[in-house]
Formats: sequence, structure tokens, C-alpha cells
Amino acid sequence: MSTSNDHQTVTIEAPAWLDDPKAIQFLHALKLDPDRLCLEEDGLLHCCRQGSDETHPAPVETLLAAAGILKTEPVVVAKEEKPEAPSSKTCRTCETTKPLSSFRKHTGMADGYMSNCMTCQVRARRARKAAFEASAALVGKTSAPRPGGRLDTFLKTGRAR
Repeated sequence: MSTSNDHQTVTIEAPAWLDDPKAIQFLHALKLDPDRLCLEEDGLLHCCRQGSDETHPAPVETLLAAAGILKTEPVVVAKEEKPEAPSSKTCRTCETTKPLSSFRKHTGMADGYMSNCMTCQVRARRARKAAFEASAALVGKTSAPRPGGRLDTFLKTGRAR
């Protein structure tokens, strides 16, 4: 059986009460859907209300025990803990291990940090800029805006186009 909570799916053994018609009938009488179970923060299974994503505040096993259908105590399911994040990382460019404070954050990466350290990023940016300026000098162009360009037009007319 699989349950879902906070975008995390946990697979657990199906509880025995799922095969009990009295339990299913009781949950339907409470307008709960026994096919939609949620593992809540308390580590217990809760049922969703029929036609809604809202869960009942009481755990299913507690409801069934109060009705005299279930004779055992609720089973607490242990949640898997996330592994501890490393405190250092190896730069892909210079191949040195540095603390995470030397890397910029990037939500698209698996560990949440860029693969190159800030020093290597700055070095690469300066190299790209120098290469651009060298190629622009060969062509005779500068990085300064040309007279009569969009900026001059905007300053004269006050309109972007």
C-alpha cells in the first residue's frame, strides 16, 4: 500500500482492517474514503473525506478502536529521514574541495549549489569579457552604445520606441 503526504510517497504494509467489511462500512458512514489514506505528521494513517483532500483529524485506527471494530493500538509508521547535507563540495573546474559558502546557491542542481566555485566563476567571466573585448577590438567596435542608438532616442523623446 502506498500513502502520500507532502509530495512524498511512503510504501507500507496494508493494514488488516482494510479487509474488514465492518471497518469499511463504518468509515463510509463517517463520509471517509478508506481508499485514500494519508500519513500525517503524527506518524499515523488518516482518511481523506469523500470528495475532498481534507483529512479527518483523528487517525483511522483510533476511530475504529473507539467504535469497537479494532482491538489493537494504532501502529506508528516511522518516516524516513533526509540524509544530512555535506558541508563541503568539490569544484568542477579547479577540482579543489571547498566549503559550501564558496558556491552560489542554485535550485536546479541536485545538492542546491552550483558546480563551480565563485572564484572559478569570476575567473571564467573575466576571461569571456577579455575575449569579447579582444574580438571587438579586431573588428573596431567598442562595447559603448553608438550615437543615435536606442538609448539616445529614449533620452531625446522619452519613448522607448
